[in-house]
Amino acid sequence: MAYFSNGTQGMDYEDKYCFHCIHSKELDFCPCWAAHKLWNHEEAHNQDSILHKMIPMVEFVPQECIFFKRRV
Repeated sequence: MAYFSNGTQGMDYEDKYCFHCIHSKELDFCPCWAAHKLWNHEEAHNQDSILHKMIPMVEFVPQECIFFKRRV
């Protein structure tokens, strides 16, 4: 899961992915992002957490969300 240790890291992720995703516009919020904001700290060490699948990490860098679909 994407673990954001501070607000700046989270805002950088939003700038890179969320603000360019159709789900952000269509739903007015993203359920995946909301789940990460709500349970980021609590689920960070829970290897069975669905959050690990929603925003995978590669070498400590959060990758695009599995629901990401670029707005055209």
